[in-house]
Amino acid sequence: TLDLEEHEERADWARDYRLRHGRFYQIKPLLMLTWAADIRFLDFSNLNPLDQTQGAVRISLRRKLGVGPQVPWWRLSAGLSGHRFQSSIRNRNLADIQFEVGKRFNDRFSATISLDKESYRGVNSRYFGGEAFATGLNTETKLSGHLTLLAGYELRDGTLTTTYNPNPDPIPWLRDPDFPSLTLAGKQKWIYRLDGFRSNRFSLGLRLAQNSYSSWNLAWEKLATEKRDERSYNRTQIRVAYVRSF
Repeated sequence: TLDLEEHEERADWARDYRLRHGRFYQIKPLLMLTWAADIRFLDFSNLNPLDQTQGAVRISLRRKLGVGPQVPWWRLSAGLSGHRFQSSIRNRNLADIQFEVGKRFNDRFSATISLDKESYRGVNSRYFGGEAFATGLNTETKLSGHLTLLAGYELRDGTLTTTYNPNPDPIPWLRDPDFPSLTLAGKQKWIYRLDGFRSNRFSLGLRLAQNSYSSWNLAWEKLATEKRDERSYNRTQIRVAYVRSF
């Protein structure tokens, strides 16, 4: 939430359930096609308007630029997803296209650079609609046979949709009689969007492999935006996840 004179902070626990089904096809020795379908349920303990169900499909083409475990590769992927919230005014559909280049430098370290463009439209496209461009760097460092350190950074430019506390005084350049609103954590909030907004996302995580098809994952993520009219948006997330493949 963006607020001018008071620092407003909300914390909550959320249960995140995800299921993915996909297949891959080896088109050529160095070229692989992959598709996947996902369904996700996000259930908050207190911030119930943010409860949501997501469905997504994704297709990607990956090519290695040679033979061997340390040769670079590139991947081009595109996806479509639908997001349905308990607060239906937030409902929206998203499309994105992503290009990645990666390389394993040795037995312990690998890195991936990504470029991403996304576009989304919502029930209220005036506020839940826009596009964004992102550049990212992600690394994996193997600490031991089963433990891997994950680190990432993403720079994003584009639309930011968030909420605003209308009391005591509205932001002059946000005055709009048609602003949609919702109640969040017992307070009435106005929903609005900002275009051309820049944000930085930092992440750190640990992945503990149980065996070849399951792992425990611990992740920390910090999102921080630029300031505009003395306002900024910050979010910190800590996640614990168990992942199993069949």
